[in-house]
Amino acid sequence: MSSEARGRLAAGLVSAGVALVYSLIAVIQWRTLAAPSWDLGIFSQLAKAYSTASAPIVPIKGEGFNLLGDHFHPILVLLGPVWRIWPTPLTLLVLQGVLFAVSSYPITRLAVQRLGMGLGVGLGLAYGLSWGLQSAINVQFHEIAFAVPLLAFGLVAYLRGHLVQAALWIGALVFVKEDLGVTVAVFGAILALRQPRRARLGWGLAAWGIAWLVLATVVILPALNTANQYDYTDNVASLTGLFVPIDKWITVIMLIAMAGGIGLRSPLILMMLPTLAWRFAGNVEYYWDWRWHYSAVLMPIAAAALLDAHAVLAKRREGLSNRAIGGIAVANSALVTLVLGTSLPVWNLVNPGVTAESPKGYRPNCVYGIRGLPSIRKGKVGVYMLWEHVGWLLPGILLVVVYVIPSS
Repeated sequence: MSSEARGRLAAGLVSAGVALVYSLIAVIQWRTLAAPSWDLGIFSQLAKAYSTASAPIVPIKGEGFNLLGDHFHPILVLLGPVWRIWPTPLTLLVLQGVLFAVSSYPITRLAVQRLGMGLGVGLGLAYGLSWGLQSAINVQFHEIAFAVPLLAFGLVAYLRGHLVQAALWIGALVFVKEDLGVTVAVFGAILALRQPRRARLGWGLAAWGIAWLVLATVVILPALNTANQYDYTDNVASLTGLFVPIDKWITVIMLIAMAGGIGLRSPLILMMLPTLAWRFAGNVEYYWDWRWHYSAVLMPIAAAALLDAHAVLAKRREGLSNRAIGGIAVANSALVTLVLGTSLPVWNLVNPGVTAESPKGYRPNCVYGIRGLPSIRKGKVGVYMLWEHVGWLLPGILLVVVYVIPSS
């Protein structure tokens, strides 16, 4: 078997394994009546409407409420045929897990090619079972389920030099959620600046992203909204609160670790900024930390930034070896998820007590954390709390910063 075939097989096995794990979690959630929010009911009503070729009217949100007036996610029309075949909310739970699993295929395959079989599979698993994706699985279906594979395939195509394919994959993000238009624009700018010969493609993609952002928030959403407005304008807090509370810094450190530390060297890491900007500028507490689905779209970016930076560092001739750099980066990426293990839904598969108890085991606003450690929710602030919760990440990150980040 050729190395290419082995890489495809390894990526396929990782993807299948992730799909199996997330499908089992979906079944557990369904059988235990887990209800972290009303979102599964909302998207189930949307899927049911699309299955009959009707407008996505969602009575849960209000009489005659068109969900396309809430967020701009026309890609969800694809749920219609799936719901028609398997008309149950469990469909959405399983589908989200499968989409996340599919996204692990291109990332694992590229990782195997660039890092070798062991580290490549390690990164594939660290990504496929990452805290960002598990948190999204924990709070059940959201439209970002479609964004994750689009980002994964698009960014891998970019790293392989298939720029038109990358632009098509990333460009489709505008049909997942309105704010992703800014992410598309940032990617377009990166493409244009790093690939001057394809600058027209890059700037065109950037214009595409901004155009859809404006069209969605200024025209389409207000037109379909029952109040004739974009509902989330009032969710923005003052700029003075952009960097507090400390939950936001913890999220940032976790993302740096997910990118292996070395991902800071890649321009692709800038694609995280639009999502982090609206989250940190928001006045909704759930936006700030890692527990909900808001970090799922950042996981493919983190993995791609790690691989991009490693390719650059591999050209250096001094300092740590390429394998050592890759090993440290993959270890950083995996460590953050491993330490959060008992707070994530995969733990429920080996913890029978959770499946036998009430759905509270899945609530994203419950007290999470390593057993024996107090939760952020208990009100601790300051440097001590930062170290207490994420200090275990800092040695690996510092090692990368000291030995890897400096230019040769």
